[in-house]
Amino acid sequence: MSSVRIASTAYRVAAVLAVLLTAAVAETMTWWSGGWARLDVVLLATVLRESRSRLVQASAVSTVLATAWVVEGVTWRTSVAVAVAVAVAAGVGWALRAHGSRTDLDSLPGRRFMVVIVRLTLVVVLGAAAEVALESAAGTVDTAPMLLRLAYAALPLAVAGLLAAAIAARSVLDRRAEPHVAKLAGAFVALALSGIAALITLQYWNSQDATTLQTAAATTTASFQQAVADDLDSFDARAGSVPRTPVTSQSAFDRSVRSFL
Repeated sequence: MSSVRIASTAYRVAAVLAVLLTAAVAETMTWWSGGWARLDVVLLATVLRESRSRLVQASAVSTVLATAWVVEGVTWRTSVAVAVAVAVAAGVGWALRAHGSRTDLDSLPGRRFMVVIVRLTLVVVLGAAAEVALESAAGTVDTAPMLLRLAYAALPLAVAGLLAAAIAARSVLDRRAEPHVAKLAGAFVALALSGIAALITLQYWNSQDATTLQTAAATTTASFQQAVADDLDSFDARAGSVPRTPVTSQSAFDRSVRSFL
C-alpha cells in the first residue's frame, strides 16, 4: 500500500513539474514571437480549467509571471500583461463550461458551437481592449487606427482561445474533457488553423513592409551621400581653378593700392 502511495505521490510531483516547465516554455515562446503566438493563454486556460488543485493553478500563474519578469524585466507593465492573460484564460474556461440545465448539454452541436463562439468572442474583445489600453498607458507610440490595433491584439487571443477549446473538446472518454463542447474539436481546430493562416499572412506583410522601408531608407541615404559627394567635388574643382586677380599676392595688392592712391 505504501508503494502505491509513493508512486502516486511521485506521479503528482512529476505532473506538477511538467506543468511548471510547460508554463515557462509557453511564456518564453510568447515573448519570442512578439505576442503573436499566445501559448501562455492556451496553457493557463487548460490548467485553470482542468486542474482541481489550487496549488497547481497558482504555481502555473506564478511560473508564467516569473518567466515574464526574467525575459521582459520586472515592471508594472509586465505584471499587468500577465494579469490580463490570466483573466483571458479564465474567461476562455468560462466560455467552455455549460451554464444551464442538462438540456443545454444535450442540444445540437451547432447550437453549442455558436454559444461557445459568442462567449469566446466576448472574452477576446475584452482581452484585446485591455491589452490596447495597457499599451497606451505604457506610452507605446502607435499611429495605427484603434480598430486595427484591436484586430491585431484580438487575432492571437482568438487563436489561443480556439486551441484551448479544441483541447477541451477532446474525446468524452477522457474524464478531463468538457462535455459541453463534445464533438466540436474539429470545428475549433479548423477555425484555429484559419486564424493561424491569417497570422502568418500578417507577419509576412509586416516583414515585406519592413524590408521595403529599409530598402527605401538605404536608397535615400545612398542618393544623399552621392549628391553631397558631387557637390564637394564641384566645390573642390572650383577652388582649384580660381581666376587670378591682381590682388592674389601681397606685392600685387601693394601696387594696386599705390596706383589707386
